[in-house]
Amino acid sequence: MDKKISIQFKSTAYRMLKKMPGKLWFIFGEFIDNSISSYLQNRDELQRLNGKDFKLRIELSYDNDDEIRITDNAAGIDYNNWMRALQPGDIPEDDTGLNEFGMGMKYSAVWLSNHWTLKSKFINDSFQRVVHFDFHEVVTNGLEDLPYEEVNMPEINHGTQLILTDLESGKIKPFPRVRTQKHISSIYRNFLRKDDSFISKYKVDSNIEIIAFGEKLTYKEPGFLKTQWYKDRHELVPLDLSPEIEWKFEFDKIISNPKDNEKIRFSGFIGILPEIKQGNNGFSYFRRGRVVEGSGDEKIFPSILSTNPSSFKYKRLYGEFHFDDTDEGKVESTFNKNAFQDKEFIDYCIRGLALDLRKVSFTEVPNKTYNLLQQAAEHRSNFDPQAAKKTINKYAEKERKFKENKERQEAINKQLQNITGDLIKKKEIGLSIINAKEIPNQVNFKQRNPDTDLEYHFNLSYWESIDPDEKLYSIEVAIEIKDFNKNPEVEKKFNSSTKFQEIKISVNLKHKLFMNNESFRSDTQLFGIIINTIKCLAYSEVMGRDAGARDIHYLRNTFNRSIDSFLHE
Repeated sequence: MDKKISIQFKSTAYRMLKKMPGKLWFIFGEFIDNSISSYLQNRDELQRLNGKDFKLRIELSYDNDDEIRITDNAAGIDYNNWMRALQPGDIPEDDTGLNEFGMGMKYSAVWLSNHWTLKSKFINDSFQRVVHFDFHEVVTNGLEDLPYEEVNMPEINHGTQLILTDLESGKIKPFPRVRTQKHISSIYRNFLRKDDSFISKYKVDSNIEIIAFGEKLTYKEPGFLKTQWYKDRHELVPLDLSPEIEWKFEFDKIISNPKDNEKIRFSGFIGILPEIKQGNNGFSYFRRGRVVEGSGDEKIFPSILSTNPSSFKYKRLYGEFHFDDTDEGKVESTFNKNAFQDKEFIDYCIRGLALDLRKVSFTEVPNKTYNLLQQAAEHRSNFDPQAAKKTINKYAEKERKFKENKERQEAINKQLQNITGDLIKKKEIGLSIINAKEIPNQVNFKQRNPDTDLEYHFNLSYWESIDPDEKLYSIEVAIEIKDFNKNPEVEKKFNSSTKFQEIKISVNLKHKLFMNNESFRSDTQLFGIIINTIKCLAYSEVMGRDAGARDIHYLRNTFNRSIDSFLHE
């Protein structure tokens, strides 16, 4: 008699699965969850058969066309779980692991493909079970069961393989290989982490390898800022009086739900990044050891902690929040495990952390408490006038040497002379003007307008504003156009020019761009790029104005307001 396996599910429900929203990394995550659950539930037997060093190996592959394979060497699927494996919503015998809803594989396979084959050999069997699922045939004919076969294969090892074909190309092409790898490694970081005195407590198991599309996945820890309390650092308090602190805070508490008094365990950590790096900031929410929300570059930013995207708390704070069941309460996610069902309770747990973070003690200074949120908001690299002056002097020397390169200088002048008013009206052109004399007090450079033969005399100087919201640079254009013949003290650079106009550029060295990025002040090359960009903008503005452009200062105003949002270390 043919062996049958139930797939009982309304055809309209299968169509619903096909159309549900999903993200590729969470879809792959459903398959990975099944493999990990099989391994964890049978770990003792797997180690007995294969030795204590046995490692679960999960391989994801995509042929860049129309086939995806997910293969593992876990314990396989036993008879009881096989009979419910294709019936959506039939909860497995052990629902304490990652495959608790009995929906993961079915939902993901239907969402991603139209035909799939499931092969599995259970750890104690000598044969492999095989079943084929054709979405269109199942839906069209209203099938409620499928035939499967048992193939005698004593020579192959235990494990499961899922082969997906006839893929939904709109959901997978172009294939985001790298981004998917990063998200998967982020979701399963507690299975991939290396041993670390602080992080290891969050690890679930160390004997798991995930090979995703040809690459063995790893997870890199961002680390923590280690420095003095920001006030002490800015005031140069000696380290023996104010030692460096590793800015991290751990918590582990039982929280009662105000709605029904169910209790869950809420644990994890919050830290300050050692350096601002987009993608590392933000928070990840965990359940049963894997990320439910906040993987990869899609972190969560609770407003009570991170405030707004322009704040340093948003840019520097990161952490992990683990929500776990207790005997008196359960944390529930959606069936595809990419969100929590009780979002209000999750937010309630997090809001309570804000008060804890205002008084944190550290082993480095056990007799004091600090506001970790304030440290994240106020920590800056000290503004050192001497270091800034040194950088400016280095840059001046670099410009002097560059100016001595006559061939290069002639090429620049030729390039500038070809930029006419008509050309400026047609499109925007980026320029690089590197001409300087006196630094650190000021930079003087000249450029000629080839349309009018008017020579611009620029004077760039530096200043330090006490207003943290002051603009990065300003321009003051002299109303009077002067004549060389009436100003013999002015060196005449272009023989064909007789008129010149003075333009003052002021650069604010305490603008947020510099204050928030130490290397922009201390690195000569980076500082030079910023100054040359300002010189270019100033030159472009006066050229555009003389060419008839209206309200061109709008660009400068927008640039001043937005530059620190786009540039960071």
